[in-house]
Amino acid sequence: MLPTLVLIDMWQWTPMMTLLLLAGLSTLPEEPEEAALIDGASGWQRFRLVTVPMLMPVIVTALVLRSVDALKTFDLIYATKGPGGGSSNEAETLNVYAYGLTFDYQEYGLAASVLVLFTVLIVLIVLALRRRSAKDQP
Repeated sequence: MLPTLVLIDMWQWTPMMTLLLLAGLSTLPEEPEEAALIDGASGWQRFRLVTVPMLMPVIVTALVLRSVDALKTFDLIYATKGPGGGSSNEAETLNVYAYGLTFDYQEYGLAASVLVLFTVLIVLIVLALRRRSAKDQP
């Protein structure tokens, strides 16, 4: 089932995301937080209006890393669902699809082109996010 794959993936990658965000939090300057406290902001307001905007580059970086990794997931799906992503292809990613094309149908050219397009898609997504991130910074 797909929820099982989601839980396994969360179990596997939550520590890394936590470490990335904790490292980002430890590098934030204290002055804006103190200024908001002096201005009378509540804890929630300080978090939402001061901490999260300063942490946004780290959050975007963590999301990009996690998204690219989630897109290229193969081993987890193959180990839990078998070839093809299960009986109804409920968990079939492009990697699993290319594996099936290669080893089940011997469509090597089509599998290679699917993976090249997949690589181009990932590069375009990363470039778009980097461009957006560069616009957000002063």
